[in-house]
Parts: sequence; structure tokens; C-alpha cells
Amino acid sequence: MIRFILLCGSLLFLACEEEQAVLPAYRTELADLLTDREGRGVKMRLDNGKEYAVLNPPAQLPADTLSRVISVFTQYDDQVRLADCVPVLTPHVSHFHDDRVKYDPVKFVAVSLAPNYLNLLLDVLGTVKGTHYFGANEIGYQSYPNGTKTLCVKLIHDQNADSEDYTRRVYLSIPLRPLDAHLVKGRDSIQIRVQQYQQELVKTFPF
Repeated sequence: MIRFILLCGSLLFLACEEEQAVLPAYRTELADLLTDREGRGVKMRLDNGKEYAVLNPPAQLPADTLSRVISVFTQYDDQVRLADCVPVLTPHVSHFHDDRVKYDPVKFVAVSLAPNYLNLLLDVLGTVKGTHYFGANEIGYQSYPNGTKTLCVKLIHDQNADSEDYTRRVYLSIPLRPLDAHLVKGRDSIQIRVQQYQQELVKTFPF
């Protein structure tokens, strides 16, 4: 993010000096970064399904994998140039006993449904070097007389005894594809519960 701010500052200065200069249109998006057999992030797939070749692929990544990232980029037709690229946590829905997990509160910012992910944006209080743990706990299924059902998921957050000194913004993307065996697209739904400081947030989305 510091690199991005400095870059914007330098471009703005250039625009003041040269009236013809045009600022690049930077975008910030959650995306899937696909690597080749050499561990380079050569393709980026947005949540709308569109794929772009990466002009400056990051290197030294796990080969032939897909990673969830928050990316800052400029687009040139079917290509993009990355200004920044940060990994995003992708906790899979699993079943845990409540006495083995924690639901420490967070500050909810936003939630959105993508074709393959349920995306969460949170503000988490902690220290600069503190380590927090996140997960997605399968609470259970709610069935209805019309044959539909809702999967209830609660966000796991273990603050790990970290003191609440600073606010850190955290992106999480819960993968939905593994749930295809249990939920029917266009019929069933998924519910996410997030423990806040005052009350529990509950949001339900069509699957």
C-alpha cells in the first residue's frame, strides 16, 4: 500500500508539471492469481469471471496453484499491470465444537457474495505484531417445508490474547465450491454470522 501511495504521489506531481500527462486508472479488486509451472503469477481472474494476463507477474510463488489476493492494478484491454498484490485468507467451512473455538468480536465493514466466494471485510483490533486466527464454523443446516435449506456458518476469530491497540483491515474469502455437494445453486442459501462488539451480525445470501 505504501508503494501504491508513493506511486500515485509521483504521478500526480508529473501531471502538475506536464498538462498532457494522464493518471492511470488504478483499480482495487479481490481476485484469483493463477501461477504457472515456474511459480509466476501469470493470470488474474476477477470475481466476474474475466481473466487477464499479468504484464509484470510476481515470482517465487507455489507452482501451478490458485491464490486469493487483493490486487491493485491498471488494465490494458485483456492485460493488467500489478501495483500491489496481497494474499487473502480463505478459511474453508468446517465443523468445530463450540468449546474448541473462539468468537472474539470484530468490527464488521462489508460482506459480498461472488460466484465462488463469500467475501468479508473486517476491522480487527490488535497490535502490529499480534497473530490472530480465523476460520468458518459450520453451525448446521436449517431445512424448510418447501424443500430448501440454509447452511449456517459462523466466523471464528481467536484474538490470541492480543491487546486492542490498533485497527487492522482484514479481507477474508470463504470458498463456496466445496459446498456444491451439500447445497443446490438457485435453491438453497448460506448464512454468515459475525460476532461484533455489541451484537451478532447475521446475513443470508442465495447460494
